Amino acid sequence: PGSAAPSRPAAAGDSRSAGPRAAGDARCAGTAAGYRELVLPLREAARQAGGERVINMVALGALLGVTGMFPAAVLEEVLRARFPGERAEINCRAMRSGYELGVSGPGKG
Repeated sequence: PGSAAPSRPAAAGDSRSAGPRAAGDARCAGTAAGYRELVLPLREAARQAGGERVINMVALGALLGVTGMFPAAVLEEVLRARFPGERAEINCRAMRSGYELGVSGPGKG
């Protein structure tokens, strides 16, 4: 009794997320202690990389850029093995675009 469940970070689109955001932007976390908020123009980066259908690759690249989980080159190698020809190039371009967003943060790249 008396112990509250720990709060979880606010997810993109969650009503607990603070502040306005443009359609296609991603909010990585809420502003609770130990978290930082990061808004990135994922949809615009996807459009420039090959179309909105690759927004998932942009988001994955951004996650790698922010966290440094593993080198982007590793994911690029997997994408080239998984997708043929031009599809590989589009997906790699989208992932690299997201990676740069994640590394540099909004307004710095």
